[in-house]
Amino acid sequence: MKGITREVVEEISKPENKITMILGGIDVGKTFLIENIAEFLSDSIDVGIVDIDMGQSHIGPPTTIGWGIVRDGFKDWKDIEVIDMFFVGDTTPFKNLLPTITGAEYITGKAKLDTEKILIDTTGLVLGVIGRILKWNLFEIIRPDIIITLERENELDHILKVYKNTKAFKIFRLPSPRETKIKSQLSRNNYRKKMFREYFKNSKIVNLSSENISVKCYNGIELKGISTFINRVVSLRNFNEEDLTLGIISEYDNKNGMFSIITPKESPDDIRSMIIGAIMINKEGEQLEK
Repeated sequence: MKGITREVVEEISKPENKITMILGGIDVGKTFLIENIAEFLSDSIDVGIVDIDMGQSHIGPPTTIGWGIVRDGFKDWKDIEVIDMFFVGDTTPFKNLLPTITGAEYITGKAKLDTEKILIDTTGLVLGVIGRILKWNLFEIIRPDIIITLERENELDHILKVYKNTKAFKIFRLPSPRETKIKSQLSRNNYRKKMFREYFKNSKIVNLSSENISVKCYNGIELKGISTFINRVVSLRNFNEEDLTLGIISEYDNKNGMFSIITPKESPDDIRSMIIGAIMINKEGEQLEK
């Protein structure tokens, strides 16, 4: 298996080691490593991949944490069907630590019910106090069996040094492959735009009344504190508060409390609540200024 030692392969393969979390900063090769591990493991078992990177999502649209199953070898991210997703409401965990950690635990719990092995792809937020708090709490709430880090210059010391005596999980620290390409911010923005555009390409308009559904903001502020609803990305949920699909608010009738939503969902019949997110995009998936 490329980019990984025999010792790590042996540990991942042990039946008792079910959850492997991949840790690292931006553009260190986390996604490539997950592809290789999934290719190796899925020859004999179903492998669940949990994608916590809501800014550069491979499973589910941006702003969400999603998971899917790989069977009979890894082929392409496009072939992985989203089984469950959790709406974080933004494309970054920064200032969104609680929904990120909540969503990660919830989606990992779903994946544990249906797969023998789980690979978790994390965000590149690893620096400073915020990165440390995020990763520490992910370890605590998910309790992975194995943590694999990819590093350039031991930049994860500030996160990992407190675990030098732990037996809660095994830590393997690997160097980031030299051939890993650094993406520009423009490239990252264009990727999100593409993912949003693909997600909403076959959408229609559904009308939802605030009299018939509950409406809340992802960060808990009162709705009257939102300057504009138009172009906001939203999540539409069912009776069980499960995220069904995303939408974009195209119109809002304040007098009647009526929302017009662009969404790929065919029927609004099972929609019972709406979560309004932080970001605004147009129909082409381009992020707009607030």
